[in-house]
Amino acid sequence: MVATVDATFTMYNPFNVAEELFIDTIQLGDKASKEDIQKNTFSEEMKSELIIFAKKYGLLGFVSASAYNRDIIGDEKALLIEKNLITKEKIMDESEYLKEFIPFVEEGDITFRKYRNNIDVRKAEDSQGFLGNGP
Repeated sequence: MVATVDATFTMYNPFNVAEELFIDTIQLGDKASKEDIQKNTFSEEMKSELIIFAKKYGLLGFVSASAYNRDIIGDEKALLIEKNLITKEKIMDESEYLKEFIPFVEEGDITFRKYRNNIDVRKAEDSQGFLGNGP
């Protein structure tokens, strides 16, 4: 896909469409659950629904759907599902996993402070890798 000549840049914030996103995700999941998973493929109708969802919201969930552990940061290793789309390996270091999904971030752009059962994630204020001031 290529942007049109009259396209304009806008920041995408999923929190602005959180309710609609949530409802569409539930409805898409419901439709997917009715597919014949034994075929290991989706129907053309389902593929069309997935493309519409991706165009509307982006590929949310690609990261979380690929790993077993909920908190990659802090666990230090990502335990990946079988036949994941990231790598043939089943275990990946936290830093390598993050590089797959935020490759534009340079050393020091993101810091993680781990304490007790919490992790504080911060981005550098002057980082060119992130646009805007949102979290």
